[in-house]
Amino acid sequence: MTWGDCYELDIADGEDEILALAVVLAIDCVMAAQAAGAGAGSGN
Repeated sequence: MTWGDCYELDIADGEDEILALAVVLAIDCVMAAQAAGAGAGSGN
């Protein structure tokens, strides 16, 4: 995790804030894994 990432969630009346945060973190994790994989090259 880097300090360069910044997110703002606008959640109406606190509805499902934990679920929204979990979705954002899951997407960030997948994007970081894809970026790391692309930077490493195939190597095969």
